[in-house]
Amino acid sequence: MKQVLPILIALLFISTAFAQHPKRKKIKALKTAHITNELNLTSSEAEKFWPIYNSSEEKHHQLRSESRQLRKKLKENLDAISESEAKVILQKSINLQNRMHKERNKLTTDLIQFLPAKKIILLKKAEEDFTRKLIKKFRDHRGRGTEGDMPPHGGRGPR
Repeated sequence: MKQVLPILIALLFISTAFAQHPKRKKIKALKTAHITNELNLTSSEAEKFWPIYNSSEEKHHQLRSESRQLRKKLKENLDAISESEAKVILQKSINLQNRMHKERNKLTTDLIQFLPAKKIILLKKAEEDFTRKLIKKFRDHRGRGTEGDMPPHGGRGPR
């Protein structure tokens, strides 16, 4: 569970960042450069890796979008939904999580066909490192006062 929570938070952050198309392209380019550098892919490996990885990322993006829509629907109507509707929404959420997990497993299965296992493990680390750097950059950017006169924590008062 300790590993799942940071990943879910990172996915939520990245999916929000991806919702803004110009920024999404820039982030994707930075992520591609970071992963390529960290994995030290040969040209042969990169030729096979990127189509598979990009396809998997697109599927994950779609699943995160579905998850976001489900959470939004739940947030808007939480007080008004019945117990049976809540069970349906909960089951949909579980199904989405299972589909995300299956997609990640499929990516690993596809990559192991031509990449050394160590590089697949490094991929996970590279993704996490990139997400950490992205979050840090976002926090640093907000901390410089780029949001007008709002304090770095979003202007919600003292903490």
